[in-house]
Amino acid sequence: MERSGRGFTLLELILVVLLLALLSVYAANQWSQDNAVLGSQADRLADTVRRIQTLAMTRGQRLTLNIAASNDRYYVRDAANNIIVNPVSGAPYTVLIEGNTSLTGADTQFDGLGRPVSGGALLVAPVNYVLSTATRSSTVSVAPISGFVTVTP
Repeated sequence: MERSGRGFTLLELILVVLLLALLSVYAANQWSQDNAVLGSQADRLADTVRRIQTLAMTRGQRLTLNIAASNDRYYVRDAANNIIVNPVSGAPYTVLIEGNTSLTGADTQFDGLGRPVSGGALLVAPVNYVLSTATRSSTVSVAPISGFVTVTP
């Protein structure tokens, strides 16, 4: 039988479809719900740090980002170590970390100018918070002196 050279055989089409199916299964296994939540949690933490800086400047007082010992939530506390009221929701400023994500990092104080401090002295090294799932991690960094916040996937 002579082949005309125009088009593909049924066997070639089946092999291509099978290959695409295998690649899609591999890609689906690499992307899980936890990984999708990780990015939003990192952005949320960065946003919270920026809000703490703004609130510290607005109130003219020191505020602290306090990480719970269970690594599943964080709080915003005032100089008397009381959880402040979130001006947006009117509820205590507590943020629960969603999904199978955990948070590690040190508590950080921000002075009345929104700068990261420790014991009244400006920090000289960046503060890093690491959010992690079973397969990935993301870092939220607060720069010394300026308090500039960045998120690294």
